[in-house]
Amino acid sequence: MDSFLEKVAKDILSGKYGEPGEIAVVLPTRRAGLYLKKSLGIAAGKLVLSPTIFSIEDLIRELYPGRIIDSTEAIFLLYAVQLERKKEETEPFDEFCKWAQ
Repeated sequence: MDSFLEKVAKDILSGKYGEPGEIAVVLPTRRAGLYLKKSLGIAAGKLVLSPTIFSIEDLIRELYPGRIIDSTEAIFLLYAVQLERKKEETEPFDEFCKWAQ
């Protein structure tokens, strides 16, 4: 039984979406992109031009013109918003960090 990425590789190579080098694929992670490239190579059995492969994070960085904050900064901003909204109910920062991710 083929894995999901093996099925995607075969679908890409079928040509129904155009030439592999002319399409883009968005996957959840960069690691999934590496596995897709491996599956493409095995399915093709020869050298082929790979599609452009983005992780969701890479696609957002490509399309969004603003600054993207890192997760640490996001936690501090989220805590500041919670402090502003729920002053009496806000838990200590160390407790907040356990579930904020």
